[in-house]
Amino acid sequence: MIPENEVFSIELTVLDLTRVSRSVMIGNQADESQEVSVTDTCAFLPSTSIERRVWLNLVVDVRNLYNSLYKGCTYRSIEGIDISGVCKVRRVMTLTNN
Repeated sequence: MIPENEVFSIELTVLDLTRVSRSVMIGNQADESQEVSVTDTCAFLPSTSIERRVWLNLVVDVRNLYNSLYKGCTYRSIEGIDISGVCKVRRVMTLTNN
């Protein structure tokens, strides 16, 4: 659960097939603009569409997200998940593609 008007972020550290590590951050950091920005090593996505003050199941299709942000790069694996800010987390799970 994410309280209204609180700063939070989810940072996914992702490795591609060439073993290049990049970060994908979803959040509402106070010092960031609320626009999508992508650099060679980091992508920031605003959290404007994530509901507040309710329990929710947040599912991120990391493979498709990564491949759409970094054209020509192919997702390999998630190396890290960092959840920070004011929020309550019940559990974090990863799913595999079958």
